[in-house]
Amino acid sequence: MFAAWIFRMMLLGLVAVLALVPFASLLIAWLQPTVQAQAALSAPLGEYAWGSVRLISSVLLMALPLGAGCAWLVVNYNFPGRRWIDTALTLPLALPAYLLAIVYGQLLSSSGPLQSSLRDMSGLAFGEYWFPSIRSPGGAAFVLAFALYPYLYLLCRAAMGQQALSLTESARMLGLTARQAFWRVSLPLLRPALVGGAALVAMEALADFGVVSLYATPTFTTGIYRTMFGLGDPVMARRLAGVLVLCVLAALLAERHQRAVKRYHVQHTSDRQAIPVALHGTQAMLAFVVCLLPCFLGFLLPVGVLIVWALGDAAQWSDGLHWQAAWHSFTVGAVVAGVVTLLALLLAYAMRYQPPRWLRVMVQLAGAGYALPGLVIAVSIMLPLIAFDRQLGLALRTLTGESYGLLLTGTIGAVTLACTVRFLSLGLHTLDAGMQGLSPLLDMAARSLGASEAAVLRRVHWPLLRRSLAVSALLVFVDTMKELPATYLLRPFNYDTLAIRAFALASDEKYQAAAPAALMLTAAGVLAMVVLQRVTITKA
Repeated sequence: MFAAWIFRMMLLGLVAVLALVPFASLLIAWLQPTVQAQAALSAPLGEYAWGSVRLISSVLLMALPLGAGCAWLVVNYNFPGRRWIDTALTLPLALPAYLLAIVYGQLLSSSGPLQSSLRDMSGLAFGEYWFPSIRSPGGAAFVLAFALYPYLYLLCRAAMGQQALSLTESARMLGLTARQAFWRVSLPLLRPALVGGAALVAMEALADFGVVSLYATPTFTTGIYRTMFGLGDPVMARRLAGVLVLCVLAALLAERHQRAVKRYHVQHTSDRQAIPVALHGTQAMLAFVVCLLPCFLGFLLPVGVLIVWALGDAAQWSDGLHWQAAWHSFTVGAVVAGVVTLLALLLAYAMRYQPPRWLRVMVQLAGAGYALPGLVIAVSIMLPLIAFDRQLGLALRTLTGESYGLLLTGTIGAVTLACTVRFLSLGLHTLDAGMQGLSPLLDMAARSLGASEAAVLRRVHWPLLRRSLAVSALLVFVDTMKELPATYLLRPFNYDTLAIRAFALASDEKYQAAAPAALMLTAAGVLAMVVLQRVTITKA
């Protein structure tokens, strides 16, 4: 009993560190005086706020019709290629948004192939032509919309698939037309999915760093980076990060409030589901083209361009820096996946036995890191790590008389800590869902046979949760490989991952050289989606 109590206290201490360090660091920044960047930042602050609001609004205006419209066509209509389209519409999730920004930044730039062709043809037919700049807030919104619409598509598709046919039939029997039934019955039932998907898209757009950096778009993330490294004021950078966190929390609270305002419950036990209407001829072709357009612009075209770039100079695949970056990405991803999965398993097990309220609150706070942008987490833990390193260095110097410098800052340990805070919620939710599927009778039977809590976890839960453990590790592994700002700021010197190498080469406009790293990242994302789909189908 005493050993179990010691273990729980150690686990609680670790949870407290993961939960409170980022928030405490941001809170302390508001209590510290700073004059170095305050004057220089007072004018751009409004620009950052307006740029963030404008970016989110533009992304939602494009992503909402893309995700909801394609979901409506796939669920309610049957046309050739529907099954393939249903899978293809989720593929942009496998491609990081900054890779789309790299491709479109080159394709649509003034020196790119499209505008060059227009200039060559302008003397013949086009005359003076005008082409919008892709490296602009509008271009960033375009890229993010096609990268993030699958969140809305998946949620809306699931909600539409659960709507009962009797509701629409009842509305039609009461005299409503098909259009009126959609606006007055079907659309209100989609409200939770629309609001939830819009909140996810808004938070991802607000947290983006790669796209807005490549396209020179003023947002809170670019302001944090400029203040931290351009103006050299980490305190003011953490204050900006605190404002960004408040915006993210406001989006979460707004989403929960909207779900609580109106709730809809549908009985499915004896209800029929809607049968897709078969389309033929021009209508079928039009539906296929409309659904093909988002996945073509969000995945097929960018990947095709990356492949052309990679094959254009096969010698670049022999560059040892690419394979070194791939090994670094694999190493960091594997370490973070192992740490997060093990910690999530212990937390899910601790939450199984009716823990006290304070422990549940601590676990919820520890899982809130997924809502924080990677740049915010990196900035919030950087200074505490530096302060800890200094105190540890002084202690070691007192004991040994030698100077050790920074021991944790700029190491794999710092990257692991940041990514663990960032992705702990992902692993925790996955394993908690698997843990809830296990009957408490299994634990009671094992304990009645004399097994300890550790033995129950090792001999009962571990074998039964192998699928959930694999899914958790895979999700965290791939997301860690794609993570850019946290690894970019906290990595050891000259320790580039695939995400960092692709971003750095694209920033220097070396697009063909960035293609191998970008394709490796894309392959990892596609492989993860294929494995997850097979696991889900097998489980079902």
